[in-house]
Amino acid sequence: MTWGKPVGSTSNKYQISSDGVVFYIEDDGTIVRLARITEKGKIEPLRKHGKVDETDLAKSAHSFWNLFFLFFLIAFAAATAALAVLWTDERSEREKLAYDLRNLRLNYSQAESELKERDEKLDATSKKNSDLEVRLAICERKALNPPPKQEDPPRPKETKTDIPAYEAEDDGLFAITSIEVRNTAKDSNVIISDFGENIWSSRAKYLQPRIRYSSRINALKTLDVKFFDANGYLKRGENSKGNYTYSVKDVDIFRSDHGTYLFKTGWGSEGGSWPKGRTRIEIWSDGKFLKATEFEIY
Repeated sequence: MTWGKPVGSTSNKYQISSDGVVFYIEDDGTIVRLARITEKGKIEPLRKHGKVDETDLAKSAHSFWNLFFLFFLIAFAAATAALAVLWTDERSEREKLAYDLRNLRLNYSQAESELKERDEKLDATSKKNSDLEVRLAICERKALNPPPKQEDPPRPKETKTDIPAYEAEDDGLFAITSIEVRNTAKDSNVIISDFGENIWSSRAKYLQPRIRYSSRINALKTLDVKFFDANGYLKRGENSKGNYTYSVKDVDIFRSDHGTYLFKTGWGSEGGSWPKGRTRIEIWSDGKFLKATEFEIY
């Protein structure tokens, strides 16, 4: 075959002969024929003895596997990138959920604390309302049952009674210094006539004492009360014991120079049982006379 001058060379490596054979020259001077350009302009691979040149096939296969490997690397890189994005998104979502959960717990704790504080305020308000209701009931009773109008209250009557005169037994440890009495309903919180106010016979129900004392000891005492009405009768009932009107056990006496004790209940009846006149109260303890005082029921 006659080789002509390279025609239509597309590069320094590949060349085309005058009869249309595509070839290139190795560094050692070997000519490698690759294909032939037909008259119709198609490229056909050259064959050796009816077979495709094995060198050409090897080179073609090598190029194919290079392309395949390149494609595989690109696909693997794309898959890796996609997995990385998915993993990042999942971690971000987990972090977001954890953050939301912490916020929910914090909000729940704050709401629980606010609810507890609100309940305490409601309890305090309820107690205040209860006290106001009691005061309102007292005001209503006073408004419905005003004391009789008198220009000058009657002077205390000097009535003689057969009440023995006792001397207070002061042992230097406990002594009553004064006694006051007020008029209440059966519920001692409902005050009809308070300390220092006139007690009207028509409205006298339960007489409730309050004592002031001095004590050098802390002790529990039983205080016994005697009430003598204006006619000199010792007031007694079915539950009265001994020679007393009534008694209160386990009175907590504190060491004090100005101690005060308000009897939890008074003595009397809802229908009233106190005649007009000078009324006497005596306080006893352990069979010892401690203090007496008189007050007027008008």
